[in-house]
Amino acid sequence: MLSLGYESAINLDGDGSSTLFMGGKIINNVTGDEDEVLGEHLVRPVSDAIVLYQII
Repeated sequence: MLSLGYESAINLDGDGSSTLFMGGKIINNVTGDEDEVLGEHLVRPVSDAIVLYQII
């Protein structure tokens, strides 16, 4: 975040279902919850978002 010019940041539940979307693409590896029956990772729907943008 410092390299982007931000002075501080917050983390609201940074577990495996959190996603960092920047520059039109997903930056991190989203793991989500594991379905024990199917053995697959499930991604939960987004419930909230924080959007930061630069005003030119």
